[in-house]
Amino acid sequence: MALEVLNVASTSDSNTDCPTNPKLKTNLGATSNRHFTVIHPDSSEDITYSEILGTMPGSSDLFTEWENLENTEGFRIKCYDSNSDSGIQLDTIDLDYYNFVLIYSDDANMHHFAKITETTSQDADGDAFDFEPRLGYEIPKGTKFMLFKTSATIASTNALAFSAGIKDDLRNELVCARPLFYFVNSSLDKANQLNHNVKYFAQNNTASSGSSVVVNNLKVTFLTHQDFGKRIIDYSPYSLEIDLVDNMRDNDVAATPIFQESSLSLGGDYTDYNDVFYNARRQTSDDISGSLDLTGPTRYLHYDFSPDQCNHIPTVIDLVVDDSIG
Repeated sequence: MALEVLNVASTSDSNTDCPTNPKLKTNLGATSNRHFTVIHPDSSEDITYSEILGTMPGSSDLFTEWENLENTEGFRIKCYDSNSDSGIQLDTIDLDYYNFVLIYSDDANMHHFAKITETTSQDADGDAFDFEPRLGYEIPKGTKFMLFKTSATIASTNALAFSAGIKDDLRNELVCARPLFYFVNSSLDKANQLNHNVKYFAQNNTASSGSSVVVNNLKVTFLTHQDFGKRIIDYSPYSLEIDLVDNMRDNDVAATPIFQESSLSLGGDYTDYNDVFYNARRQTSDDISGSLDLTGPTRYLHYDFSPDQCNHIPTVIDLVVDDSIG
């Protein structure tokens, strides 16, 4: 498999029971290449990374490395000097799109991937920009960085984690975590990590030159680890310890998957979002006689906070009380 997401135990059994900050491993690349990766909730979208066009010097290669032109705070880069006409002037950047910066782009051990949040005008329009998440220290003059614009507007994309420009040194150590990835935390349960017990779609591509990279070459579907064991958490003195079984998920991860709708048979192709972990999400149209579009609501068990206090469970089939509380 060209792209794998390692599981919790980091064994050969990949793409199932993966951490919420999983490690991606690819066997495709070259030492001069850079890696571009996006994590999606499904396979409905392809993202393109392209060059950010500055007023000065205009068009440049996507893989151009720029330099921080002065010592700056940990959330800012000085990208253009109007006196010497050096660097790149970002006075026309469109912040409705996801625009990213890879700081320390020349050092795989210090990569910091972040979203550009604002351009500022110190001596000229767009001669500096701010980003987040910030670094916890001053960024020295001469620090190398690369710039990337995505084809996705912030309002329209469903992508959950982005990464771009990562050196090939990290081909087998590409951990989906900060500082190598930027997370859309507004769409996630916990900051800077994927959600538990969810089916995701990862896409990756590599290149070393050109003005754009479409991230749809390598792809894999993976399933994150459950967030519960055998306990229903109740923040009163009376938490329940039970055998909590998710038959939908168990059927998906069995040695021979069992499909809830027996009329369907799947091939187990992890590059096809609809061909594995079939029971994770519902068919969008609720019609299993046509083509599959498994992007409906989740069918797996998940924790959530109850809006009301609950003192009865109306759907219990079997109950054994070990110790009465009333």
